[in-house]
Amino acid sequence: LHINEVLPSFKKWFRILMVCMCLIVFLCFIGQDQLALQIFEPLMLVTMAFSLVAGIMVYRKGNNYAIYYTLAFAQTLLNVGIYILVFMKVFHFNTYTSNASLTGTLIETALLSLGLGSKIRGIEREEKRARELVVQTLRENEKIIRQQNEILEIKVNERTHLLEIEKKKSDDLLRNILPEEIAHELKQFGHSKPKVYEMVTIMFTDFKD
Repeated sequence: LHINEVLPSFKKWFRILMVCMCLIVFLCFIGQDQLALQIFEPLMLVTMAFSLVAGIMVYRKGNNYAIYYTLAFAQTLLNVGIYILVFMKVFHFNTYTSNASLTGTLIETALLSLGLGSKIRGIEREEKRARELVVQTLRENEKIIRQQNEILEIKVNERTHLLEIEKKKSDDLLRNILPEEIAHELKQFGHSKPKVYEMVTIMFTDFKD
């Protein structure tokens, strides 16, 4: 029932009950069987009642399969109560009281089996929800990555277009300053071969609008 997690305040009381159980075992070991029996009977009732209360509180906190364990504890508590009342001669020893222990054990086993099955189904549902959450997260991440790739591709295309424009401007400027042949050599090789001219003419001019 995950009582340590759901009801942490109950943890110390269960430890006290375990210490009392160890005390009963010790009394039996040293030969104090009668005293151990006198302590065991009320302690068993307290333990079952305590477990019943814990089961109800766990169920109220949203643990649905705790109802089966709670009913099983209630059945065990009823069996112990009947046994004590028969021992105290409040109830007569008859067919029902003689078979109460066996019947209660069968009912308790059935309830605990149902509780275990309910818990297993709950774990399977939680695992299914976890898998669905993982798949959903992966799909969302894939969608985000795809969107980022699309945005990056758009930006790369924009930058490429701007570079092409600037390159065209640079080529046009180079062709305006230098002869076509020299401009082509500079673009292709990064340098131009020197040429020798036997005769040249230098013209100084000024352009006005």
